Amino acid sequence: MICPAVTTHHSSSILSFMTAIAATQDFGDVIRHMLWKPTAALRAPVSAFEADGIKFRSESLAQIAQLEADLDAWIVEGVAVKRNLWNGFRAGEESEVGAQIIGTFIDAYEANALSEAKDIARMQKSFKRDQKAAARMSATAGRVLKEVDDRLLAYLQRTVAARLDYALFMRAHRAELDPESRGGPTFDNPDELEKYLLSVAAE
Repeated sequence: MICPAVTTHHSSSILSFMTAIAATQDFGDVIRHMLWKPTAALRAPVSAFEADGIKFRSESLAQIAQLEADLDAWIVEGVAVKRNLWNGFRAGEESEVGAQIIGTFIDAYEANALSEAKDIARMQKSFKRDQKAAARMSATAGRVLKEVDDRLLAYLQRTVAARLDYALFMRAHRAELDPESRGGPTFDNPDELEKYLLSVAAE
């Protein structure tokens, strides 16, 4: 069983800046996409399996499936977001301004990805402890709990990877608008960016 909760990781300054942009330009879809927060997934404790193992497995996997469906929909929306952002900022007289705005978008996507990466690191440690406890109950309990945990972690890792994909696209777009733009480490692919964020999360 997955316990839903909603969390946010954006500062008021970023939100204020985004609101100002939305008021002057048609980037509302970008901002909504950037601010999207999936329902937080907190897997039920081992005791829930002990009470009813069949119900624990079926309800947990069904709720993870819903989370996956929500993520799929968000990724589909992101196709239009990329297109609109690309069309909204083209190389020209306002390239520097466009690069600065896109830099703010990048910061927001990567901040969310970093926060989620830290959550994953914490959950992995907790899940390993729970799986050992479940295995002491029975081999079936250990196997089922690992099945649920692995699927939940795969979903969470996919969420981080998707955010990093948008950030990477925006980094490429910003570089086209302003080749001299800087701001933190640069990466050639999402895997390298994800590896960097996960290393920071583990510190």
